[in-house]
Amino acid sequence: LHAAALTTSSEVVISFPLRLSELCVIAKEIIDSGTIGAVENIQAVNNVPFYGSNYYHGWMRDESLTGGLWLQKATHDLDYLTYLVGKTPTRIVAVESKTVFTGHMPAGLYCLECPIQKECPESQYNLFYMQGILDDMSEAEGFWDGRWQCSFATDTGNHDAATAILQYESGAHLTYTQMFYARRGAAKRGATFTGYKGTVSFDWNTDEVVVHHHHNGRVERHRVEATGGGHHGGDERLAHDFLAILYGTGPSRATLENGILSAQLCLMAKRACETSQFQPFVPLATPTELAAV
Repeated sequence: LHAAALTTSSEVVISFPLRLSELCVIAKEIIDSGTIGAVENIQAVNNVPFYGSNYYHGWMRDESLTGGLWLQKATHDLDYLTYLVGKTPTRIVAVESKTVFTGHMPAGLYCLECPIQKECPESQYNLFYMQGILDDMSEAEGFWDGRWQCSFATDTGNHDAATAILQYESGAHLTYTQMFYARRGAAKRGATFTGYKGTVSFDWNTDEVVVHHHHNGRVERHRVEATGGGHHGGDERLAHDFLAILYGTGPSRATLENGILSAQLCLMAKRACETSQFQPFVPLATPTELAAV
């Protein structure tokens, strides 16, 4: 894929909507303007609410199919973070844990066949049926229509919390944490970028960007009204780019190179978890290097 991306003029739109959401666009403008100074520290979180149960109830819990939650979930966040930082890290270390969806129920158990489905806070009865998302589960045959596997069974996969630290050539570093058992108002997805001059933070759950100016006490709040469409308007902009490429009127803003880089960072984080060691970032080959192979 990397070689193809370097040798073809055809453009690709990767499904990275967060980088195109209005919230991220505003944050990028503020960071690039120098308002907060050089970025010295980044703290990013993805505290996933009730829909995080999807990663333990159905096919998405099978790491042999998805590659695990670094590739499946963190790839979106590491992409927008790399986009905002504007640099690649020099090294990554990471840890992961599985302490909530640990598996004390029998393997192969489905929610609809479980005697405690009405008491279990993770059953689709409570998460979807009681909230009116699913009207009738009596004929459910697959995951998408309500036939869920038990998220507390012994055959669940995926970590349920993980943290990565990315360090850059300047010494600045970024921490990213994702966890999948936040609920209701505890949900949070966003980041805080800090420089000597100021701090900018944003959260997709509040649709707000806040800028703190360190040396004059001024605080700016940028409120983004609902833009419609999935992923806070990012999906619509991805579709726009796809059509623009087809009609030759514009480029992709989420390229194959962006996708490969994010996947590379996720695989480095996964490897760091497996080895308990920092993983150095090694850039992929240049066109000249590929030609020499």
